[in-house]
Amino acid sequence: MNLEMIPPGTQGPLLASIVIFIALVLAISTVGLSEMEATKQGGGILQTIVTDEPHQVERQQHMFECEGLPVQSCAYAWPSRFFDKEEKGGGWEYRDMLLRYRKLEEQSKFLRTNYIDIRYNITTSASGSDGAWTGPDYEAEWHNDNELKDHRGGKIPNHMVYLHLHKVGGTYVRSICAARRGIDKNFVFDTYYNTAQRHMGKEVGRQKLRSLMVEIRDEQKIDDPGVGVVFTFVRDPLERFVSSIGEVKHQGKLGNCTKLIGKELYECGIKRVQDMGTESNIHFKPQIMEIYDILSGIDLRVSLLPMHRLGEFAGKGCLDLSQEAQDPKRKHSWVVDPMSYFDNVMRKEVCQIYAADVTFLSSVGIPSLGCNMTR
Repeated sequence: MNLEMIPPGTQGPLLASIVIFIALVLAISTVGLSEMEATKQGGGILQTIVTDEPHQVERQQHMFECEGLPVQSCAYAWPSRFFDKEEKGGGWEYRDMLLRYRKLEEQSKFLRTNYIDIRYNITTSASGSDGAWTGPDYEAEWHNDNELKDHRGGKIPNHMVYLHLHKVGGTYVRSICAARRGIDKNFVFDTYYNTAQRHMGKEVGRQKLRSLMVEIRDEQKIDDPGVGVVFTFVRDPLERFVSSIGEVKHQGKLGNCTKLIGKELYECGIKRVQDMGTESNIHFKPQIMEIYDILSGIDLRVSLLPMHRLGEFAGKGCLDLSQEAQDPKRKHSWVVDPMSYFDNVMRKEVCQIYAADVTFLSSVGIPSLGCNMTR
């Protein structure tokens, strides 16, 4: 541009306008780039936060905020989308199994969904003598900022729900929650297992469960790290099957397999589950089916943590329990590692039984090592 062609007196304002225009263009470009870098990729059932430093976030972290943790330490999942054909979650082919479990639940007199509602109750006025929250007068300490208040000795949310999956350390979680309650009366929790044990009919139990999940859904919408946390621990399907066989054998409910030991026990157990289905005993129910049922099919974000992280939940930075309080006082009496009984054929058969779990865990980046070895 030739400034000599511009009339005197207008050169200054024109140059100023040009400078402002260029600054605006640069600002818009920068904002656009920033938004792309922070885009939540994956949609569907897996959420990954993409930034220059993927393990750094602005707000204080706790162990259930998966985007700030190393890969395979935690993964976000939206389990209801796993079975949705339009979401392409990979679980559409397992809908028939899901519907079979839905039918069984309808026929049952009681719900068999296990979960623990955990809250940090500042007043304790609504807690029972055993530490269980007996509300409805419960008042949570809600955060209005993005910083977690470290008043519990660790970075643990004020409201969270633990989904208890069979043979994935659930009894241990329950025991350490009780231990935490023993040293902190503001830490309250309510356990919901077989509704028969709570003298609660199926319909009442279902309504209570659904009401809680709707509450969690509303909390997740406000994006406060201190509330609306749903978490569970997951386990390699092959390892979990071994544990399930041991449990059902101990119950005396493994039919002709009950008196067997060693490799014959697991061969017989595989054949029994193949013939009768995983519906034959609650301990054989696939993890994804248990998660879906506890969530009542509601679209919620769940933090999935590998079972080996149980100790972190009990230890420093979370429940902050001493080693003595952490011990579940349950010892294995194995002379031989049961996994050594499984040849490649047996592994494949178990992994086929739990194909839904293998697919689900793989979709959120959690490897099923016992099943990957068979491929």
